[in-house]
Amino acid sequence: MATETTKSGAAAGMEEFQATPYYQGLGIEQLQAQLGGYQADDAALRQQAEAQYRPTYDAEVESIRHQLQQQVQGYNSQLAGMGSAYERQRRNTNQAYDESAVDLNNALTKRGLGRSSLVSTQGAYLENKRNQALADIDRDETSAIQAINEKIALLTDQAAGREQTLAGNYARQLEQRVNELKDKNRTAAVSLQLQIAALQQKGYEAYQDWLMENRKQELKEQELMAKYPELFGGESGGSSSGGSSGSKGSSSGKTKKQSVAGGALVKMLDSVKSALSGGGSSAKSSAKAQKPDVQTVKAQTAKTGKQPAGRR
Repeated sequence: MATETTKSGAAAGMEEFQATPYYQGLGIEQLQAQLGGYQADDAALRQQAEAQYRPTYDAEVESIRHQLQQQVQGYNSQLAGMGSAYERQRRNTNQAYDESAVDLNNALTKRGLGRSSLVSTQGAYLENKRNQALADIDRDETSAIQAINEKIALLTDQAAGREQTLAGNYARQLEQRVNELKDKNRTAAVSLQLQIAALQQKGYEAYQDWLMENRKQELKEQELMAKYPELFGGESGGSSSGGSSGSKGSSSGKTKKQSVAGGALVKMLDSVKSALSGGGSSAKSSAKAQKPDVQTVKAQTAKTGKQPAGRR
């Protein structure tokens, strides 16, 4: 129960402080608005990091793929040209062996051997050589195509490896950047929080100083009122004990009104106090002559029922 009362009292005191000009509300709100602008969410920070590094990463990936595409197109062009070249070799080979067969038949016929077994034997020999030549052409073509395909596969694997390395570097770069942004935002947020706390502390200290000064002024006024009640229209003398308690009760009610006069009243009372307590023997005797003795005033009042002229 006591804790709740203390909390409610502290909350009320804070509300009073925030209602005064000492509370830097506008400055604190501006700092709090800046504080809200710093992202702490991982997804938002990653998006910010990607906006910074993604364009470069995409451009590098595109460069790798474009280079591979150009290289593959070059090898495909070689394959297309290679097919035509080997087809020409086959035509030329067949043509050469066809011409050789004709020449062989003509030569044997001139020698009167056109119907001999040499024609078939030599013809078979030429066909065997033709087939060997064509097989060599096929083998060379297959080997050349295989070599080019192997180069294309190697280039493709190398490009994939470069992309994988690039993706790994990009992921690490993103993670590092996200951590940097976190640290930066955390540092900035702490700095703003310290600025907010400093503004609040500075304003609160100034407010407390003002309260303390105000309280000192009130106590000084109450002290003067208790010491010189006749200056404030109070009673004196034998009723001093009762009057003093009464004056204490009433002074608390008057304090706020009297505080409006503030420093001017205190200065005036200080002057009066100085005049009443200082100024030499002549000033003291004059003050005593002008100020009736409290006991005398009470005795005259008891006899006549009237206050002396100086007390009206």
